[in-house]
Order: sequence, then structure tokens, then C-alpha cells
Amino acid sequence: MNSLHNIRKVLIANRGEIAVRIARTLRKLGIVSVAVASRDEADALHVRMADEKVILEGSNLFETYLNWEKLVQIALDLHCDAVHPGYGFLSENALFADLCEQKGVLFIGPTSGTIQTMGNKLTAREMAEKLGIPVLRSVQGKPDELPRKALDIPFPVMIKAAAGGGGKGMRIVADPDILHDAVQAASREAYAYFKDPTVYLEQFLPEAKHIEVQILGDGKGNVVHLGERECSIQRRHQKLIEESPSPSITPDVRAKICHAAVTLASAAKYRSAGTIEFLYSDNGQFFFLEMNTRIQVEHPVTEAITGADIVEAQIYIAETGHLPFSQNDISTRGQAIEARIYAEDPAEGFLPSPGYIAFYKEPNVRGMRIDSSLDRPSELSPSYDALIAKVIVHDISREQALQRLNAGLNNFIILGIQHNISYLTGIINHPDFINGSFHTDFCERYTSEIIHSVKPPSPPPIEVVAAGMILGWFFLSETEKNYTITEKFIPRLYSVFRLRIFNEDVTVSVYSGSGGIEFKINGKAFSPSWSISDHTIHLTTGGVQYTVYMSNPAAHPIWMQVNGFSLTTAFAVNTEREEKQVSGKEGMNGNEL
Repeated sequence: MNSLHNIRKVLIANRGEIAVRIARTLRKLGIVSVAVASRDEADALHVRMADEKVILEGSNLFETYLNWEKLVQIALDLHCDAVHPGYGFLSENALFADLCEQKGVLFIGPTSGTIQTMGNKLTAREMAEKLGIPVLRSVQGKPDELPRKALDIPFPVMIKAAAGGGGKGMRIVADPDILHDAVQAASREAYAYFKDPTVYLEQFLPEAKHIEVQILGDGKGNVVHLGERECSIQRRHQKLIEESPSPSITPDVRAKICHAAVTLASAAKYRSAGTIEFLYSDNGQFFFLEMNTRIQVEHPVTEAITGADIVEAQIYIAETGHLPFSQNDISTRGQAIEARIYAEDPAEGFLPSPGYIAFYKEPNVRGMRIDSSLDRPSELSPSYDALIAKVIVHDISREQALQRLNAGLNNFIILGIQHNISYLTGIINHPDFINGSFHTDFCERYTSEIIHSVKPPSPPPIEVVAAGMILGWFFLSETEKNYTITEKFIPRLYSVFRLRIFNEDVTVSVYSGSGGIEFKINGKAFSPSWSISDHTIHLTTGGVQYTVYMSNPAAHPIWMQVNGFSLTTAFAVNTEREEKQVSGKEGMNGNEL
């Protein structure tokens, strides 16, 4: 695919990791990127990644990221040639796409008419039925009519919002007696998120798998597919782990599902990237669910196995009106898996956990891609989605990809908030996930088991925590310029620290002499070997190795993780210390830093 030059500037009408990801492709293509951000995200990564930025004044989402009139005006004022909506927010808003079309700004996505038709589950179902694509039994009508009409289909049933996605406006109901209240609640939720209260009932298929197909269309009926993705690991109807190819379907079923997706998208004369979603039963049947008229959160797994840049393809199609490649040009290689890291607490019903991330460190593993909204400690607002990052791995087999994903999750360090990393590792190590015998109810069925199976790490010895804190104070402080790692010396010969560890006040004396550094706690002396690299402290004492991560020691409280055990600490430094310094090219104990 050749680089494009006719589109010179693009407004990214989104935030977070998808805005960062779009900006990377724009930079690769030599296209100027414009970021937008609410006032509280003025220094966010997606803003720093862009060439230009605009702060969206306002007190809520409808005044900032959901204000399509303001966003289009910004694009015009800054002479942007196009707008990329990302996913979520306004990505499937036909009014936004229509306004872009009216004002002469390219919308990098489908036409507004296509969004109206295919972004609505009911009209998309009607088109699928006309084309002979299987759909599940359903009933439609006003909310007050649905409980009576539900008698025409077997229970349990799924209540679905006609508009939007992301699991909003959805309920599974097994008891007809509670259907009326559930329909009303789903309708209210649908209106709150999508400004459309329309809901309908669909037969619920137990023990089903969620299979989706990535397509690209040129808007004239020419469509290619980039294979399928398995997205059955979900909580609250939102995906957690996605992979491609699916371990659940045969080559014959794969060919039929992909053909159905291409047939539907071609009939709709779909333009840009889109996803056709299906439910698949163990007896080999599949049923059309809906179409997402945007790029998906999980698009990186498809990029990994095909080598395609889907954002680049979207830009190419929007600019030229042609597909960037033919179906014969597309081939897949290996296995790719994505795990979504959320700021949430699985033990508390996946309750969101916004707040300040005091320490953030991504893994560095070959064959791994991280798409993240962060690159340093940051505040997570409760106003936005709880997604922090996506870990994507690619290898020649599913077994090897899972090994790589395990390594990545185990080395992804986030301190300061609750997150789901250990839960994700529990999922990918569960026997049913490993052997592929899982369905969309996996999380509902096994969450309690997974949470209780995670063995908590043992608390580290108090002297190890103390030594880590003091080394961190000298070498990892972001504010104490006298204690930078590049100076490679301990600035004082003798210091005394008062620390608070495990809710106890501890006094530690530190002496650095020709024999190295010695710590003394409650009269007990010890001299660990140590080194520091990549903001990580490595300590060895008593024949045991410890890996220590530590947030900014000048902040309060201090977050630490020692061999997987997380804790908060605090201290007041040097109540007494001599002024004599030890200097040189080596660190304490002769360790190069």
C-alpha cells in the first residue's frame, strides 16, 4: 500500500488508546494529526502524540467528546481534510457523519446512510434475512408490548437495544415474570447512551460462541474479509479476550461465516472497515447478530495475523474510494491473542476502579504489542471507559501465543488502583480456555473459581522493603535532583530513615563504606547485593532474589511491589546524617547502575 499525500491533516475525534493508535498511523503516512481533549486530559498521551491539539471546554461528555457540531467546526477551522472517529463516542453516529459530509470533511468510515441502516440491529437483521443469512427468532414492538409478544419465542430471551453497542441496553431474562421491568430498564439505558429507547427481544442461545468477521468495503459493493475473531470471553456483554483465528470453528464453517459477512457488507455497499458479528453453536450453526460500522477495539489481532494496517486501509478507502488490496492478496499467519487490561475489580462484580495510577510499567516481550492510553503515572477519570491497555501477542501456534501472553501479563506492572491483570492470567490458564471448550458464559460461570484460585503472593521481609525504599529514594526520585541515577553515588556517608512499613514505624540506619552498603534495622545488620535498571530494583539477600517496583518516592503514599506483593509505605528521611559524601563512577556495593 502506497503512502497517501492528498489527505494532509486529520482530526482524531476520540481519546485514549485508539486516538494514540490512529496518530501512529497518521505519523507513518506523513499526515498531520489533530488531537482533541477535555480540560482534564490536556496532557494525556493521545494529546502528546499528536501534531496539534485543541482543548474541548465543557463540563460533561456532551459538551466535549460527544459534541459533533463543535468537532466538525474545529476540523473546518484547522483546515482538516478528514475526521477519524475511532470507536465508541461518535463513531456510529449518523448525524456526525452526515454533518461531515455536508461540510466537505471526509469521514473516515461508512456513509451516514450506511450507519443508519447497518448500525441499527433491526434494519441490519432485516437485510440479513432477505439475503438468506440465518438469524435468531425475535420479536419487536413497543416496550409495553414486548412481554406479551415474548410468548412467541422460547425463554430465556435477550433484550437488546436497537442502536449502539458495547453491551449497553442488554439483559438476559429467564423468568417471564420479571421481563416487563427488565425491558423498561433496558429501554431507559438505551436512551441514556444512544438517545434511542428502542429495544427488541431475541432468542437467547446458551453455550454459544461469539465469532466476528473483519471486512473492508469500498462503498461500491466490493468487499474483502480479513478472517474471523473469537470473542467469546466477555463480562457484562463486553469482550475481555479476543483471538484469531478462532480455535472453535472448522475451515468449512470459517469459509461459510466469512462468505456470509462479505455478502451482507456487499449488499449494503459498505465503505471502510466494519465487523459482522455472529453467534455460533456447537452443532455448527451460526446466526447473524449485528454489524459494527466502525473499527473495533480488537482490530490488532487481525492486523497481527494478516500484516495489514486497518487504520491505513480506512484512510486509503476514504481518500481514493478503492480497496487497498484484493482477497487474494490477504493471507494469515500464526495465532494472535489480545487481552484487555481494565481499571476494575473482578472480585467486586467488575466495579470500575478509577483513580491515580502511581506506577506504570509495560512489559518488554518479543512478539508483543501494547496499545495503551498511558505511558507514565496518570489519573484515570470515572467519566471515561475503564480500559487502560491492550496486550496483543502473536506466535506460530496458540500454545506459544498463550505462553507469550502469560509472560506479558505477569510483567505488566500497574500500582495504585485495582485492575484485572491477575484475573486475565487466571482465564488464559483455565483448562476450558486452553482446550477451547468455552462459551460466552465463561466469565459468569468461572469468575468466582478464578478469583479464589489466584494464590496471593507472600509478604516480603521487612528488611527487603526497607532496602528497596531507601535505594528508591536515592536513585528513583523524580524531584530530588541531587539523587539522580546518573551521578552514581550515595550523597551521604551515613543516614537514618524513619519508615512506615506494614503499619509499623521502623527506624533504619544506612552506612556506605568501602565494603559496600549496610542496612541496620532494630539492631540487625544486613548487606544485600543490588542493582537498578529500567526503573526496577533488584535485591538479593539470604540467597533469595527480589524484584522491587516503586512509585515516585517523593510522593505520598509510596506504592511498591515486591515479588508480586503490593503495598503502600511512607517515610520521613534523615533525622540525622553526616555530611561526608561517597562519590565515584560506581554505585553502592560496586554495582554499575
